[in-house]
Amino acid sequence: MKRKWKVLLVCAVAVAALAGYFFLLPAPAVGADFQLLEVRQDGRDLTASLQPEQLAALETAVRETSRSRWKNPVGTYPLDMDTITLLGTDGESVILVGGQGRFTADDYPLHDGETLLAEVQNILAS
Repeated sequence: MKRKWKVLLVCAVAVAALAGYFFLLPAPAVGADFQLLEVRQDGRDLTASLQPEQLAALETAVRETSRSRWKNPVGTYPLDMDTITLLGTDGESVILVGGQGRFTADDYPLHDGETLLAEVQNILAS
């Protein structure tokens, strides 16, 4: 009987550890080798008009951002006006929809997306 309770306790601890890992610990928004290929704002491609310093600053800002480890159960967000899309290598993308307060990296919700949006807007304005 004691052995049965010990096995159940170990299983409960394992489930709690996995839940903590997936719901509490953040993950990087993009990979460490993320390279920015395209920048779009409100459907317009801004990539050619940006300076190399701006592109490097955008890459750094995105690399320093974290996301949840679970995908958004609703799926992708509809793209409206007031949207900034950062497309990178390997199909990685970061979508910031300021008007709706929706911030994702490949359908994973971003942590503190408002701060990233403000930083990206400052970089684009400079």
